[in-house]
Amino acid sequence: MTGLQRLLSELDNEWGRLGVPLERTRRPGKSPDKTRSQLEPLVGAVHPDLITWFGWHDGSDPVWDASPWGGGLVTLDLAISHREMNLEISGPGPSDDGMPRWCASWLPLMVGPSMGDLVLDSSTGEVLTPYWDDQRWPNRVAPDLATAVKLWISVLQQGYYHWIDGSWHYDFASIPVDIRASGLVN
Repeated sequence: MTGLQRLLSELDNEWGRLGVPLERTRRPGKSPDKTRSQLEPLVGAVHPDLITWFGWHDGSDPVWDASPWGGGLVTLDLAISHREMNLEISGPGPSDDGMPRWCASWLPLMVGPSMGDLVLDSSTGEVLTPYWDDQRWPNRVAPDLATAVKLWISVLQQGYYHWIDGSWHYDFASIPVDIRASGLVN
């Protein structure tokens, strides 16, 4: 078991401890071969974290708010569809007009109305939050997925988020400023 696999299992345990009905929402993971076969034609070399992520769960059904990040876990098919839509919106190649461009190596892991997309760059393993209107395009929020998952586990363990009556409750102002500013919590 890799370090990321252990962390994702620990994240599941934290969600379960808080009462999130994971058995009703999580979809089974995809095999490494299936993930590779779907992604290689699109991104080339598939980053190992993508294999681990989609092997952990192939999204959720229905897509639910996977706090503390604040976006919904997406299936690999939906991630690919979201990627294609963003590539179409931004246009191909480098920008000559100063507008942001979606990179072909980016694949959404979570999407949400309040936080936009949480993306893994398959070429670097970095975790990004590319907001179309953000001057920091793309906002690099973690050097790798393990770093992001560690932060989410810590935030849940520290009691900043509570699962009550089928939804997340939290006081954003109570979360330390450095964590709020990380781009990894909502």
